[in-house]
Amino acid sequence: MKTGQRVRFRQGLKIGDITIPKDAAGVVVCSYKLLADRSGRERVDVDFRPYGILWAQPAEAFETTSENQVQPAA
Repeated sequence: MKTGQRVRFRQGLKIGDITIPKDAAGVVVCSYKLLADRSGRERVDVDFRPYGILWAQPAEAFETTSENQVQPAA
């Protein structure tokens, strides 16, 4: 996943005890791999305004949306 992509939760996956609706779309703020994890799995920070930001979530918990746009770098 890339910064600026619009994403939604994948069907059937739940992350903790969040209060963000399943159909809400968020924007990837950052995409990275944790060195201490050693699994090589991608992590993402996703901004679900106005609900809040999810930090260090597994990328496989999200899917890109049809209105997906990557914002150009400033």
